[in-house]
Amino acid sequence: EEVEEEGQGHRLAGPVGKYGSSGLISSFPVPCDPPATLVLRHRHREVEPPDSSLLRSMGAAIWPASVASLALIAQDPALREIAAKGGSMLELGSGHGLSGLACALLPGWRRAVISDKSNPIVELIGDNISRNLPSLPPPPPR
Repeated sequence: EEVEEEGQGHRLAGPVGKYGSSGLISSFPVPCDPPATLVLRHRHREVEPPDSSLLRSMGAAIWPASVASLALIAQDPALREIAAKGGSMLELGSGHGLSGLACALLPGWRRAVISDKSNPIVELIGDNISRNLPSLPPPPPR
């Protein structure tokens, strides 16, 4: 259940999933064509929710470099060409999944895989994919 407490562009999220993690819900604009916004549950780098073991993980934190990479991912001609040709994308050690989801916004991928080794982080990735599934382009016909 999400708690609707607005502040500084984030909403607080109540406990979610098997691991009972809370955190923040934030929106991240991606300058792709057409423009999109990804919505993620994540950990704040400086504030530790007392009820959350998942969000004590560094992989759940949004780092400035991951936000800065959104424009690079969305506008990279080589990446766009690989996607358009029906290529596959694999992100290892994804954490919250922001970069992988930004790649998945590019149309044409035959397969896009976002992964991590930690079960609580994999649950977080699944939650973030579910939040953004309506924004993702459908896979090309086989």
